[in-house]
Amino acid sequence: MESAFLNQPSDHARGMTTSCRPGSAPSDRPDRLDPTVERLATGRVAALRVSIATRRLTPSLSISPLDRLGVAEGDLAWWSGEPTRAVDPRPLDWHLRREIAMRLLSHAPGRRVVAVWTRPGSPEPSDGDIAWAAALRHAAAAYGGAAPTLLAVTRWGWFALPDDVRQLWESDRPARKP
Repeated sequence: MESAFLNQPSDHARGMTTSCRPGSAPSDRPDRLDPTVERLATGRVAALRVSIATRRLTPSLSISPLDRLGVAEGDLAWWSGEPTRAVDPRPLDWHLRREIAMRLLSHAPGRRVVAVWTRPGSPEPSDGDIAWAAALRHAAAAYGGAAPTLLAVTRWGWFALPDDVRQLWESDRPARKP
């Protein structure tokens, strides 16, 4: 699905990778993610922007292997919530998030993966994003693996937790005149 978008951003995508908090990121944090992860995130945003016609979005979490990004294998496992127009989808409790994370990561034993959380709203970290990152970290520890990077993808861009890297898109509409 996203292979057409992996090597180039959409015509609507005019973004720049920047630090979430310029000047405040610890020195051990990267300014950029692995280029394959950035291409995956950019492709997901471009596909999301093209596919949203009703302004309703189904929040979803998927696990993609890092060792095979960009090939036909695609996502290893995914979970979808209820379609919504809300900026912040109905929150799930900790136990349900952890169970979903455990089940998703059970499909990738011993593999390096990235978690892709697609949701409505702005590409700024929210309590829900941090809760998903914590559930994934806890599930990965239970399986004895490293916690995956969480890419939160919206139609306006993406950001990565805990890496504090993001890419934003400008609106493709002309500015309104007052």
